[in-house]
Amino acid sequence: MCEDLEVDLIFAIDGSAKMKIDGFNRSLHLIDEIITGIHEITEFWKATVIQVGTEGPAVVEIEQKSFDTLDDFRRSLATIGWRRSPGSRLGDSLVDVADLAMRYAVKGESDFVWMISMTTGFSDDKLDDFEILKNSKVSFWGI
Repeated sequence: MCEDLEVDLIFAIDGSAKMKIDGFNRSLHLIDEIITGIHEITEFWKATVIQVGTEGPAVVEIEQKSFDTLDDFRRSLATIGWRRSPGSRLGDSLVDVADLAMRYAVKGESDFVWMISMTTGFSDDKLDDFEILKNSKVSFWGI
């Protein structure tokens, strides 16, 4: 049954200035809603939150981790601040995150690996590379 499955969730959240603070906060709220829904189905889940779209490499805000309670997860989520970078390298960042998601999938520790990206829009700096990285071991969603 579903309650015995382990799910690994990787959230790629846009931290660029184009996102605006309201959009960034809505993304954090949506992450909380998704985790709450997953937690109602299975207690076996891990979460990683990575801020993308910033200058330089993507920033891991929450390392891959299983949380004892939803409140523990929410406390970690509440520590994430909007980086509001003036630059945008969203495509590069998504490639970095997709590569990480595939490494999680190859380890085979979870039944499902889901990468969920949240942004106001995509640049085309590396989207072709991102498309190539998609495979059947990882489910990718954009919001």
